[in-house]
Amino acid sequence: MKRVIKWLITGVAGLILIVAIAALIGLGYREWRHRAIEPQYEIATPNGIDEALFVDLNGTPQWVTIRGHDRSNPVVLMLHGGGGSSMSSFTGTFLDWERDFVLVQWDQPGAGRTYRAAGREIDPDLTIEQMTDDGNRLAEWLIEYLDADSINLLGWSWGSVLGVYMAKARPDLYSAYIGTGQVLDMVRGEEVAYANVLAKAEQRGDAQAIEDLTRIGAPPYDAADEIAAHRSWAIQYELGQSALGTLMLPVLFEPRVTLSDILDSRTARDAWGNHFFGDTLRGPLVDLDLTMLGARFDVPMFVIQGAQDDFTPASLAREFVDFVDAPAKDFFAIDGAGHFAIISKNEQFLQIVRNALTSAQH
Repeated sequence: MKRVIKWLITGVAGLILIVAIAALIGLGYREWRHRAIEPQYEIATPNGIDEALFVDLNGTPQWVTIRGHDRSNPVVLMLHGGGGSSMSSFTGTFLDWERDFVLVQWDQPGAGRTYRAAGREIDPDLTIEQMTDDGNRLAEWLIEYLDADSINLLGWSWGSVLGVYMAKARPDLYSAYIGTGQVLDMVRGEEVAYANVLAKAEQRGDAQAIEDLTRIGAPPYDAADEIAAHRSWAIQYELGQSALGTLMLPVLFEPRVTLSDILDSRTARDAWGNHFFGDTLRGPLVDLDLTMLGARFDVPMFVIQGAQDDFTPASLAREFVDFVDAPAKDFFAIDGAGHFAIISKNEQFLQIVRNALTSAQH
């Protein structure tokens, strides 16, 4: 018996040592990659801007990054999706954008470093309307800080909801709105998205996906893990792998991303989901329908959508564009892409943005 216990203790100690060595090697490699990549992030142009700071919005410090090779270029304020899924960790994905635009990333309440600064908690009284006002206060601050005439909004997924609210409330602040992963009607969107993913599973003869999707059934749902089951297959079919490989692992090697940023990202998403959807999916976002805001918008409205989007279906995104009454509007579908088109088809997406914003000026 003593030999067995001794063997177990030795084995556990050896395993701990192996894990510790692997962690040290991983951290060393991460540091080496940071040093190797950092020069690509440098903005050395005379009129360039590369700043990261907390901005006080309605009494709450909120994290903002501002990057561009010419601070007189048009400003694009990116509104991240996911709810709690900050995009300020994806600087490397948008380096080319910084040659044409001053790109602003905002860690919204409940996301990124704003979430951390708030004690890793979300104000229980936080509403969509409050976040709309925070966003418009940020736009006001950016216009003054950058001496800009107006701002361009780009909203992805949840950010497309926030962006529409912001553009509706304060059109005087914005040159144009661009949505991707555009939401229209949450209830209808979930129904169409589920049917699309199930049809793909059946076409592929994917027994495991069919089993998982049949088990949860068609929406409406009453638990977050049911939506997660549908979304996991949507991601697998779009990206060919889990979100971890495409979206999370690259962040490990972003030079300006800390381990705390990475560790906070999951808890922030969970906290945000609990706040706006609720444990039983009865929160304020569940029944959201943007047509309730009315059709009239006093800024150009554009949507760039992955044609195979199985989170926020392209058919409903096109319906949103058809619905709105705006000075200019257009819908662009990117074939071979889905909800993550802004990342997976980044170059094509950027070219469409260039063209759309140019057209909005005429």
